Amino acid sequence: MTLVFNSTDSLILFAISIGQGKFKKGTTLTDIIFTGDAFDRTIFSYGELESSFQKLLTIKLIKIENEKVYLTKEFKLEEKLNCKKTSSAQKTIEEFKKLLQKYNNTETDKLADLPKGFLTDDTLDIAIKTYRLK
Repeated sequence: MTLVFNSTDSLILFAISIGQGKFKKGTTLTDIIFTGDAFDRTIFSYGELESSFQKLLTIKLIKIENEKVYLTKEFKLEEKLNCKKTSSAQKTIEEFKKLLQKYNNTETDKLADLPKGFLTDDTLDIAIKTYRLK
């Protein structure tokens, strides 16, 4: 299987980065939905989130623990080596897009599995409803 990254993947990676914050507290599905809508007027679909999470887990840029998504040390190193510091959200998303292009055409036997119960129709529905209530 060949990995192919797209602009949705870079936006989701950006949403994880914003949601995690400086204190590395991790980000929730609700945070990711909020950031996607705030910066791109996008409510991610189940398929977009599942595909992106699996690809990002496969290349070890994120980890998922205790219902939260975290950026890994590998991501931080890649970001430091390959991304220019920017103060603009749109430019940061573009930098993440360039970073992910590095992984395009990566061959893998299998995509990483999501933790059981992390992303389901129900958990996504709850995240979207929680976001809309804010």
